[in-house]
Amino acid sequence: MTPEERRRPELLDGKRRRRIARGSGTSAQQVNQLLRQFAALRQLMKGMKGGKGKAAELARRLGGMKLPM
Repeated sequence: MTPEERRRPELLDGKRRRRIARGSGTSAQQVNQLLRQFAALRQLMKGMKGGKGKAAELARRLGGMKLPM
């Protein structure tokens, strides 16, 4: 991927996604799944940025949890 495609993955068309999949040894479906997960995570992180909303509240709740060892 080019630096611009890494910054803005929405620029990738189907042909480019197939080429990326071939180069990485994966399928086009796996590349598409990765891009969907990335978009969802990006949206979640933007939601937590302002400290308001459901995502930020969830982060605050999880931050206070103690994880079992």
